[in-house]
Amino acid sequence: MPPQKAAYLEPPQHCMIETLPAELLHHIFTFLKNKEIIAARATCSLLCAIGAEHVLDEIGLVFQRDKFEGLVELAKRTLFSERVKSL
Repeated sequence: MPPQKAAYLEPPQHCMIETLPAELLHHIFTFLKNKEIIAARATCSLLCAIGAEHVLDEIGLVFQRDKFEGLVELAKRTLFSERVKSL
């Protein structure tokens, strides 16, 4: 009798997590640590998009005074401006 393959060795035909509502996925992401969010974001475009709102909620910076102007300009960019709360 030939050895049977374990079910976990065969890749799923369809990623079932993609069928969950976005609200539920956002809720799931609230329980994950940054390292876990980054790993989840690497799995598919859906989780990448949803996870983007949950990673790096706050960044603490130590900078030199002469570099402050560059930091302010960076914070004005569209990608960051929505996330920057104060400088």
